[in-house]
Amino acid sequence: MHLRPVLLLPALLALAACGSPSTATSASSPAQIVQAATHQLDSTSQHFTVAGGVTLDTSELRHVAGFDLSQLQPFTITGDGEAESASRAQVVLHAEGHSVTVVSYDGSAWVSADGARFAQIASAQQVTGGISTSSGVLDQFAAGTAGVSDMGSSVEGGVVLDHLHIDLDPTTFGGPFTTTFADAFAASAGDPSGGCGCHLPATFAQVVAGATYFKTGGVEVYTRHDNGRVVRVETDLGIALDFDRMAQEVGASCACEMGLPSGSMITNMRITDSFTQGGGAVTIQKPSTDPKAPAPHAENGGVSGFTV
Repeated sequence: MHLRPVLLLPALLALAACGSPSTATSASSPAQIVQAATHQLDSTSQHFTVAGGVTLDTSELRHVAGFDLSQLQPFTITGDGEAESASRAQVVLHAEGHSVTVVSYDGSAWVSADGARFAQIASAQQVTGGISTSSGVLDQFAAGTAGVSDMGSSVEGGVVLDHLHIDLDPTTFGGPFTTTFADAFAASAGDPSGGCGCHLPATFAQVVAGATYFKTGGVEVYTRHDNGRVVRVETDLGIALDFDRMAQEVGASCACEMGLPSGSMITNMRITDSFTQGGGAVTIQKPSTDPKAPAPHAENGGVSGFTV
């Protein structure tokens, strides 16, 4: 790894003076550093925050007379969470005056609109447009990494950070992710047929999956140079929903009744997970399922797959 000597010298001297350990990351490849960072997040309790935004690009849409564009507004996401491990985590997310609590526990997940009564869901990503917002965020990209690049180092708050960039493979990552996104989209759309009584083939999630493709995306990982611990992970994804393909799936008459436009809509999601350790051990409690739990609010009518 090539450090920028003029910029980093004061910070490196300060670290050496304090006797801080060095992980000698210069001997590791960028992919190995990310692999070690993933293991660290998975195996260590964490406190974390979530911040990001979702924008919807409608510039490629046509014939939108029957489609409500008023709901397609950008919105921001914030949240605070903690993780006992990669498989046990809880996060409270906020958007546009609404909140939702999401709990992951050993392969199962629950969601609560009031923080007290929980409904079981297929996965935590069903609430967040397919993006993982927990300490297991890097696991989501493990099998779909096209390459990892060393983007150099910098100093933030007196701490030397190494910056790694992950390129995502459109097939090995994009295919599975668009399926997850479609599940989230379908789950947050209260009435996918728009009340027109159309008979949708198979499930709505399958219809959406057939009309969705991964357009672009990458991940930025920032780790401490002295010990390899992850400071933050920035995810930037673009997902295209092809309404012409969706119309083919549901049939022309049904597409007309539903008021589907032509062309594609791009959902751009940029989410930052920032991690800290300390503050005592983290213990996540497994929620009890309450059949009377209220349904969470679906931001933007669910068109972005976010249920918050």
